[in-house]
Amino acid sequence: MFRGDGVLFFKEISYGAFIALYCASKNPELAKTTVLGEPPIFSFLARSHRKDDAELLQEFRTRVQSPTEDVSKRRDFKKAVQVFMDGVVGMENFFDQLLRKVSNP
Repeated sequence: MFRGDGVLFFKEISYGAFIALYCASKNPELAKTTVLGEPPIFSFLARSHRKDDAELLQEFRTRVQSPTEDVSKRRDFKKAVQVFMDGVVGMENFFDQLLRKVSNP
């Protein structure tokens, strides 16, 4: 985390990412940017007693995790990455658009 002009810039991994996410959620006006690497949010959501946390975890499992696992079991790993990225970003064909941008800058 570093500070500039009264706002915070978060760049954290693991539990540091979780703490940054928590801080940004409590004071969004102070969080200019957040770059999070592997925050252990899923274990937190699984242990939470809040209904909205359980719904968020279930939505992720339904929309991202299960479809990605299904494709991975068929050993179509490119498609698995596509399904995962499209699901996480919440945009159909995001992966394909990203590939086109990288291939044709």
